[in-house]
Amino acid sequence: MPRKVIIHAGFHKTGTSSLQQVLSANRPLLQPELAMRLKGQMQVLTHATRGYSTWRDDLTLVKAATRFGAVLDDLVTMPKRALLISAEEFSGYMPRRSSLADYSATPILLSGYCEEITARFPKIEQVTYFSTRAPKSWLQIGFCGHVKSSSMTLDDDTFAKKFTRKQPNLSQSSNRCEDR
Repeated sequence: MPRKVIIHAGFHKTGTSSLQQVLSANRPLLQPELAMRLKGQMQVLTHATRGYSTWRDDLTLVKAATRFGAVLDDLVTMPKRALLISAEEFSGYMPRRSSLADYSATPILLSGYCEEITARFPKIEQVTYFSTRAPKSWLQIGFCGHVKSSSMTLDDDTFAKKFTRKQPNLSQSSNRCEDR
């Protein structure tokens, strides 16, 4: 049974892959204190999490939670070690891929992962970690990521205008539903 379970669930383009490379390169050094499962070891699970972020149906959510549980079930005993599970895909697809607007699937997915951990290790501390980046910088690097990995044809200014969320003006009141 692990001492603690740490879920590193992204976000995309925030240094997650760099962190995973450092962890992987230092695995022998960290092994006495830390067991890890990195995204390359969980492709079946990450496929389900991306599916849920796209379709948002109950069946795909159950599939993601069940596959997360299977990752936990495959662990070798690790007395007194922490367990780190890291994949930015735990948050689903990166927003702005096709019609995906945001990370709103993430809290729902994470809730399922936490339930799976609690079912197996009821008294274990659970930690969820998200790496982040400033919004403007994230949008710029997100644009580059989409250009490299998809057939997106928007230029960077159009991409930024299309996907920058306008914050509601709370100083003005309105009776229009879309402003609430």
